[in-house]
Amino acid sequence: MAFLRRNWISMMCIAMILAFFIAFTIINFFGFEQFCTADMYSDTYLSRLMWEEKTIFPESWVFGNQFYVCVTPVVAALFYGLCGSINLAMALATTAMTALILVSFWWMLRPFATREQILLGMAVLTGCVIGPRIETTIEGQIFYIMASYYAGYLITLFVVFGDYVRVLHGKKAGWLSLGTAVVLSFCTGMQSLRQTAVMVLPILVFEGLRLLMRLRRREPGWWRKPSTLRAAAYTLANLLGMVAIRVLDPNCITMYGKLTFNPVSRMPECVSTGLRALRSITGLKYLSSELPVLGVVAVLLVLTAIAALLMAAFDRKRSGVSSLLLLCGCSVVCVIGVSILINIYTRSIYVFPWYAAAAVSAMVVFERWRDWRRGIVAAVLTAALFCNLMGSYAPTVEEALEDPEPPQREIAQYLMDEGYTRLYGDWMSIASIAVWTDGEVAAGSWINEVCSILEYINPMDIYSEDDNANAAYLVRTGEEEAFLARAGQMGAQVELLVRFEGTVYALYTSDTQLMFHAAH
Repeated sequence: MAFLRRNWISMMCIAMILAFFIAFTIINFFGFEQFCTADMYSDTYLSRLMWEEKTIFPESWVFGNQFYVCVTPVVAALFYGLCGSINLAMALATTAMTALILVSFWWMLRPFATREQILLGMAVLTGCVIGPRIETTIEGQIFYIMASYYAGYLITLFVVFGDYVRVLHGKKAGWLSLGTAVVLSFCTGMQSLRQTAVMVLPILVFEGLRLLMRLRRREPGWWRKPSTLRAAAYTLANLLGMVAIRVLDPNCITMYGKLTFNPVSRMPECVSTGLRALRSITGLKYLSSELPVLGVVAVLLVLTAIAALLMAAFDRKRSGVSSLLLLCGCSVVCVIGVSILINIYTRSIYVFPWYAAAAVSAMVVFERWRDWRRGIVAAVLTAALFCNLMGSYAPTVEEALEDPEPPQREIAQYLMDEGYTRLYGDWMSIASIAVWTDGEVAAGSWINEVCSILEYINPMDIYSEDDNANAAYLVRTGEEEAFLARAGQMGAQVELLVRFEGTVYALYTSDTQLMFHAAH
């Protein structure tokens, strides 16, 4: 009993962490086929290409806004080589990346906080992703299913911030720590400019303010401070990564916006967009909806973050935890600030540093308050996270554990039974079908224009006449007229294979390859 009295906060936090991790794992392994999106199917196919071609930049693939270097599909490619199932490989990889998020978070904070503090932060980190039916919300793209895009960035953020703040506060940070931080900075620089806004800019702002203070005090050797050299190393590595990807020049099409400055007249609109993204990522958008409990949880987390930021900002003897919170808060501001200045399409998930800021905020409040007030902080936050677990995750977990029989599964089974290895159709439709075949059927997509090959994040090498001999065309009710017109233009003979009752889907075959590149 004495042990429980001394450690009840830690035990409570561990229980919450395990509850959320189990929820993520169930969704990954038992709900992968049900909840897999078109983007995620693209990632599974790319992982298979990476393993088969033994490169992270397959020749037959065209990337979208970013490249994949230290992200989930690369890990999935390794698992695919071991298990041979692309669905299982992606589930394993996503779960592994979720575990690495937690491990890197622990490592970042280990020199600066007690076990109780870190466990509370980890509980908030795993539980602050808010949204009903979490698998359908863009905010859920951090721990499961869509962790492909953001887990690598978050892990890098934790490693680099941890290395930087260690040096900042005189803690031991060896060459291995620096080397890992520099390598990850380089890799994320290759992937996209996202990590520059999320991580490099906040460190430069933080270090720049410190340099101004040193110059004001006329300190000698201001530029040789270990933290300054560390910041320069991360920045240089990130820039070299950008140069390296330009030299390698893999196939890529930019989907969302161009890297041009916004005109002044458009900036108020961009400010509004950024604030909406922040409202969405924090969960505040549910405050006035039919989900008041999730809104209350969001308000509690936001108020905790505001209180913690004020504590950290006015803390003269700043702790390592306070410094990390200021960096995470600066990261959120930089992401929104960049979206205001530069013409990029801003989605709420781009503000994912909020999750780290919320987690470290709880730790700052816990650190500053003593005795019985610590217990109140831990108990209230844990109760809020439990409400979020039941509201955001429980329905999805329950659905994942069922044995569903959606029409997509029936269509997939038909294709496999009849020996088809290719499926062509609308991008949003065929992914949810092809995923049920676990790689036996490869799906090639069109968007908007029927039979016009989607030119990026889509297979590019499955449209030959030989492929067509084993291909079926998935045509929705509203597309049939355009599909038949396309076949007529090609002089092709098409045959209706089956029309699935109760759905808008029909399968056709063609004696001529109908898929074409719009550019041609």
